[in-house]
Amino acid sequence: SLAALPRPVPFATVISDFTEPAPRAWIVGGTQFVACGTQAAGEQARRRGVPPERLLVTDGVVLRPEFSNRPDRTAEAPATRRRLGLDPHCPTVLVMLGGHASNALVDIARVLGAVSAPVQAIFVCGGNAELARRLAQLATPYRKAVLGFVSDMASHLVAADVVIRDRKSTRLNSSH
Repeated sequence: SLAALPRPVPFATVISDFTEPAPRAWIVGGTQFVACGTQAAGEQARRRGVPPERLLVTDGVVLRPEFSNRPDRTAEAPATRRRLGLDPHCPTVLVMLGGHASNALVDIARVLGAVSAPVQAIFVCGGNAELARRLAQLATPYRKAVLGFVSDMASHLVAADVVIRDRKSTRLNSSH
């Protein structure tokens, strides 16, 4: 812990969520600089005692370059879909519920089966191998790709027409 060191060590926190999902998830006590991508996160930081001179509120969440500098989607989306064994031209839903996902992915998979329009899905299960196995074995009337942890999330986002994310990430802004 930084508190155990003989002298104060400044550090910076870059909040990559639109708001702090739980107290002290991102903003902790001590000497720190905080960068927030939304006014709401900035207000949370102020309420938790981050002084204005140590707070930077930007107009959008900080993104890795591969999320913002994408080539033409019309070429990349079909190529990614093909690579995943999906129809390159069918509307695609990307479903991801965090690093360990949750059983709610199975419920969502079943609900997608009731959709009357053509659809296919990419399910990202993160580190939840048991859930990935269950989803892969689930009979669905649509094509699906079931993935574990992915390191190329940007290409999966480009391949999607619709994204279903965890509840803490539902407020999107111009950075998406």
